[in-house]
Amino acid sequence: MRDWVCARRHSEMDARIEQVPNKPALVKREIIMEITIQLPDDIADQLQERGMDLPRVALEKIAIEGARSGELTDDQIRRLLGFETRMQVDAFLKSAGVYFDYTESDLAMDKETIEHLRTK
Repeated sequence: MRDWVCARRHSEMDARIEQVPNKPALVKREIIMEITIQLPDDIADQLQERGMDLPRVALEKIAIEGARSGELTDDQIRRLLGFETRMQVDAFLKSAGVYFDYTESDLAMDKETIEHLRTK
């Protein structure tokens, strides 16, 4: 059995300093959980031979399932996978077959909003 640790780089996530004008600097810390997955050697070898980055694949699977179930927000997925923009999240989810839940009533509401804004 082999242990695979799925974790992000600690150094970039340990502390972020946010400076607000006329206020003291704020240091935000995020707690990062490390998860160890045990895989039988033959399975680990097979996956590695395919060139898979197992920790990244595990994080992506968590993100995909979190999006499908509604357990994770787009912002949480962006942070989990280290994306800079919401568009990267959308592209990633689209490539995984997870689409934005946009109904006909959402479209109708958006059309009404646009018309309302045009008349102002």
